[in-house]
Amino acid sequence: MVLYLNNVGELADYNKDLENAYKNNQQSENERIQTALDNNYQPNLDENGNADEIIIAVTKKQFFENQNLLEEKIKQLSLTNKNIYFVIDGPSAEVMSKDYDNAPIEYTYTKQELKTLENFQKKLNALGIKNPIKFNEYFYTRSKNDIDDCWDLKYVVKANNTIDNLVKTIREAEYSPYEAMIAIHKFATVNFCFGDNVDDTGKGVEKNSSIVSMAKFKKTVCVGFASFVKAVVDRLDNPNIKCQTKALIRMGYTDIACHALCLVDITDDKYKISGQYFEDPALDARKSKRHLTRGIAHCLHPISDLDYDINGRKLRFAKTNTRTLFGDVEWKDGNGIPNPTTKYWRTFKQGSPIPLETTEKALTEFYSKLLDDEDDICFLVDEEMMDSAYTITDMLNPNANNPFLNYMAESEKI
Repeated sequence: MVLYLNNVGELADYNKDLENAYKNNQQSENERIQTALDNNYQPNLDENGNADEIIIAVTKKQFFENQNLLEEKIKQLSLTNKNIYFVIDGPSAEVMSKDYDNAPIEYTYTKQELKTLENFQKKLNALGIKNPIKFNEYFYTRSKNDIDDCWDLKYVVKANNTIDNLVKTIREAEYSPYEAMIAIHKFATVNFCFGDNVDDTGKGVEKNSSIVSMAKFKKTVCVGFASFVKAVVDRLDNPNIKCQTKALIRMGYTDIACHALCLVDITDDKYKISGQYFEDPALDARKSKRHLTRGIAHCLHPISDLDYDINGRKLRFAKTNTRTLFGDVEWKDGNGIPNPTTKYWRTFKQGSPIPLETTEKALTEFYSKLLDDEDDICFLVDEEMMDSAYTITDMLNPNANNPFLNYMAESEKI
């Protein structure tokens, strides 16, 4: 049995409500029911109504707004059944949101919210319920089968602690906005490898793309890197750094590849930086623990780089309802006529490409907060600059505006 909060704020039997909606051929104001209708999900009823276990599935917002109601209902149910699962889930992978690029990253919780969840877990244990709180924020929980793909509270805590610890380090170092972005970029590319953890099908996408799987497996794909960056920037809460996720599609002659990254709006008076840039640690991350990172070539790089892919492919923005699914490609001009040469980056407030000397100064400041030996700092900065130049040369053709394309020539002048 799956219980959910219906439109009048009562815990109701999900499968029965879904069955009634099917019988009456009706629309539903409740997202959990309506997405099931839209996707032709069938009610999961058996002779016993799935009563051997009870699943109470609510969204994050519903939990924090209805704790007393949920606690009282679970207390009543626990008198006759201890096999109760409590799940915080929904609807990020199924519900269209016009402002999804700016929405908080799934599984992000403040320290106070985590404390509330941990206290709720203790209350469940006191009632004799041993099942840990589960999390399924990429999907709606519809049956017992979904429980196996949920995360336990301890993994959600671990992911948020990783974010909090990095934010604490950045604040204590008093990094400027640009230095903070370098710190985030370096942390992501050094501590996490790029790649799949499981087959990227069905709910496997969660174990490759969420910040929880990233913290657990130390490996993730582009969506995970983009989600991590936005989660840290949001938690940092610096008015001079704003971040949103973006979905892209590389359109080639014979292939279409999806990609996720961040659009960062930054103002840094110290380095005279202002405007929007793309932040893409996935392209600088190592493939395994044995490999080195590829520098910071894709840390706040010019948006216009997207029109200069080394393979001649055109990169276009895709309408998307989640950070893990990709929709229709926006590649039409103002008259609605398909135009694969349209430069969509012109619609953004692209900041001026960050000069090499500015990047070098910021890198020096970044490493100065971590190391004392000036020779070590100089060595690492030179290495970062060189690695970045090699990386970007492999990615872009010479017509791009990326300053690292000129690194070799500039170095020879010195």
